Amino acid sequence: MAIISSYPVSTPQLVDQVLGSNTYDSTGTAVQGNPTVQYTFTSIKTLVDQQMVQQLVATSQTNATAGLIASQGPTVQNNIYTILFGAAQTPTLNHVKIDAVGKVTFVSAGTYYIKQEYYIGGGASPNRPLLLFRTFKDELTQEGETTIFNLTSSSDQDRNRLVIENIVNITGGTIYEFQMVRDAGGANTGTLLERLNNNAGFLTTPNASLTISKLI
Repeated sequence: MAIISSYPVSTPQLVDQVLGSNTYDSTGTAVQGNPTVQYTFTSIKTLVDQQMVQQLVATSQTNATAGLIASQGPTVQNNIYTILFGAAQTPTLNHVKIDAVGKVTFVSAGTYYIKQEYYIGGGASPNRPLLLFRTFKDELTQEGETTIFNLTSSSDQDRNRLVIENIVNITGGTIYEFQMVRDAGGANTGTLLERLNNNAGFLTTPNASLTISKLI
């Protein structure tokens, strides 16, 4: 085979092809042997042109009674609590859905951006709870790392914001739950608190919200 630099230079067309190594298939499964394959510039352009499109926004606000945002979370140490994000939803795009007990089902395979946002309180001083957050996959195993939130709280009116962001590759039918626990290494307190009243006419702030986007 001749040295690549010895070949003539040409202007590529969308139907032209280049060689590549196939390492993963469309479901995210590793391809054994990484076979050499051809890709058209059209397929490469389609891949590069993808953008994150929002699929789901769910908040704890719709889960509460009489319009109030109820507190939620574990009540004792080392007790796993599945976080609630409101009523069941099946968005029209139908790539992801959520039920009323916090289980998220990814209907379609693909790459997803997941943003969790929480408002946490630890109670009056001198409380130092150690809170752990994780993603639980298919009711079997943990997905990704544990997020540690070591909170110092001086008042039961304190609110501390926590944001957890991940980009994950999902196979169709995968179920996620988002869980928290009060670790026994800290104080036996710490929960997702109902909002403080505001007098400015601002929208209410849920104690838990979930935003999921898909690369399309």
